Amino acid sequence: MRVLSKAIFEGKQLLECSELVKIGKNCVIDPSAVIHGPTTIGDNVTINAGAVIENCIIGSNVNVSQDCQLMLSVIGDGTFLPFRASLFMTTSWKTA
Repeated sequence: MRVLSKAIFEGKQLLECSELVKIGKNCVIDPSAVIHGPTTIGDNVTINAGAVIENCIIGSNVNVSQDCQLMLSVIGDGTFLPFRASLFMTTSWKTA
């Protein structure tokens, strides 16, 4: 009920309400990016213009470039996703 009432209060769809999208500290998210929940974003993440993120877990120190599409994916700490990258049901991580 809390999620439903928050979505109604914010005037958003249920999966877009702030109760289902958790954002860490020091994140930079472009206003044109679309984030649908349930999504968790770590600290120091940059999400650029046109990115669409749906039902993902994003680690810390991640850079999501312009027009990336992420759906049902887990992105590890320190990952860089280049321009127009698309991930569906994927796990990615930074290698040493």
